[in-house]
This record gives sequence, C-alpha cells and structure tokens, in this order.
Amino acid sequence: MVYLKIIRRLIFMNDIYKEVRFDLYCKKCKHCNKKEDEEPCDECLNNPTNLYSHKPINFEEKEK
Repeated sequence: MVYLKIIRRLIFMNDIYKEVRFDLYCKKCKHCNKKEDEEPCDECLNNPTNLYSHKPINFEEKEK
C-alpha cells in the first residue's frame, strides 16, 4: 500500500512540474543576447523545471 501511494505521488508530481523548453523559448526572449551567467538568464537556467509550464521563469517575449 505504501508503494502505491509513492507511485501516485510521483505521477502527480510529474504532471505538475514541466521541463523547461529552453530550445523553444530562449530564441524568442528579449534577453536572448545576454550571456548565460548574466541576469536574468542565469536564474532561468538554474531552474530547469517549472510549475505547470514549459516557459522559463523570466521569459519575456521579444517585441515584433
């Protein structure tokens, strides 16, 4: 029974935490010209998962 609870919890956690899709969002971000170790990029790169979303935490879309 304990194993079943653990498995259910892991499945739930996998559903709410998404892997950030840097390959899709970084090139569309207004901060894309900054270095990886500069703000705000370093903060995004240090958070490879996000709650309910594939977007990086500091993503701001470029103006068209």
